[in-house]
Amino acid sequence: MNEITIKFHGQIYYSLEDFARNMYLYTDEAFTILKSQKFLKILYKINQNLYNTIAELLRTPFQQDALVFKAQYLLNPLMVISYHGYRFNSFQALGKKILSFAPSIDIYLKDFLKYHLLTFYMEKTKYDFKEPKLYQEVKKLEEEFLINENRAYFKLGFLLEGSGQIFYHGKKFSSPQEFLSHAKEGVNIIDFASSMVKSQYIFAYLEYLHYDQEISLFETMVHLIEQKEKENDNLRKV
Repeated sequence: MNEITIKFHGQIYYSLEDFARNMYLYTDEAFTILKSQKFLKILYKINQNLYNTIAELLRTPFQQDALVFKAQYLLNPLMVISYHGYRFNSFQALGKKILSFAPSIDIYLKDFLKYHLLTFYMEKTKYDFKEPKLYQEVKKLEEEFLINENRAYFKLGFLLEGSGQIFYHGKKFSSPQEFLSHAKEGVNIIDFASSMVKSQYIFAYLEYLHYDQEISLFETMVHLIEQKEKENDNLRKV
């Protein structure tokens, strides 16, 4: 008789690996199962070391989705990147998805830096040894996230996607000049500049390309535009 029987979202799973492979689809339900006495007893019976690791994870301060993410790789390390309904077969696919929403931000994809999920995944799947340079770059972005969340988030997208192109509302551009030339067409330049500052998207792109001088120029340009607009507002009030 099979020792493992896990009912999850209307399906029956007979292995921890199969259960883990689907946890990302219904994280609330997966979390409920993980902390249940029934599941923990099953785990203790078949693998006490794994039980201790999961139990310790449940005892630490956590964000629920992040805990489910970590637990699934403890149960099944041989998985692709899977989180809160998203499934990525490569780092590049994750990067493309981040940039596909630009200049908007997906709060769940942001968790890969916020809760150190990507480096956790890389460690559990040995990518910290397979791709040490990429691993260190992601670690650095986790630190940068503490200073500027949005800029670090978009830099992660550019790093993983790897083409050096910038994405904007579903379109791709091969250089900052091409992007800015297109993006400012038919829009209020002040609103556009302010939105770029708020999202930090263009700054992330320029920083990723090591265009430090261009970042300073863009910031100066935005400051001058906003200052000029304030002066115009004051004149209109006179």
